[in-house]
Amino acid sequence: MKFIILILAICFGLSANPISKDCTLKGKKLYGKVKIVEHGQDFQVKVFTWGANLHVQIRNTTQRECGEWQFVEWGEDFTIKIVDHGQDFSIQYVTYSPGLK
Repeated sequence: MKFIILILAICFGLSANPISKDCTLKGKKLYGKVKIVEHGQDFQVKVFTWGANLHVQIRNTTQRECGEWQFVEWGEDFTIKIVDHGQDFSIQYVTYSPGLK
């Protein structure tokens, strides 16, 4: 019985979303203008095809909702580095319905 409880605790702990319900992480909102960098990033992000923490919709107009991103070269709200492991959170690109998952 203790073994089953331990396994369940590990599984639920690993699936916890690090992003707050108000769509912030480390005090930064996760919508708006985003710059991809190699060094000095605010967040390390891993891209998944399913099961990600955040669904991201690329937009060229106003980004006011959680997960609405516009990639820019300057004037960013936050920066990311795309990684294969050691991510702060994971994303999945979507064409509609961005936000926390």
